[in-house]
Amino acid sequence: MVFPSTIRTPIDPTNLLKKYRQVLKMAELPRLRFHDLRHTSASLMLNNGVDVLVASKRLGHAKPSITLDVYGHLLDPAQSEVSNKLDKLIS
Repeated sequence: MVFPSTIRTPIDPTNLLKKYRQVLKMAELPRLRFHDLRHTSASLMLNNGVDVLVASKRLGHAKPSITLDVYGHLLDPAQSEVSNKLDKLIS
């Protein structure tokens, strides 16, 4: 379990959300939705070269096309990086 209670049972979602908000406040971070962590994780994976198939599976998407539909815009800068690398190899 990712978020067990103190007695090793699944934590109540309400309690998890309370703790999450406390942590954000203590860290002086803006109030973020818990789901924003998922988007951050996906963005970090794709911006750092994790294969779309791997990221898609980790995110629990049924198909990689879902990942590409939601996060495909993050791959555009990666395309130019690949072009630059190929250009250096050729010249």
